Amino acid sequence: MGGLKISLAKDLEDQLRIEGQDARFEVVFNLPSSSKPIRLACEPKRVVNHENGVHIGAAFVNADNHNSKALRSYLM
Repeated sequence: MGGLKISLAKDLEDQLRIEGQDARFEVVFNLPSSSKPIRLACEPKRVVNHENGVHIGAAFVNADNHNSKALRSYLM
């Protein structure tokens, strides 16, 4: 409920820049149960290079009530 894992292909790794403790990014996705996109700010917590790409573990930051509620309903 508090975060996500993103896997990026090696060829996208050059475009990835996560620098400093204040690095943040936003994810936007649709849940099958909703027509409105979910937008969540994320803060990377762990970045691991893998043979096929890079894996990023990130925590949600300041998720608003609507987005949190929709995600919680979908996951539970």
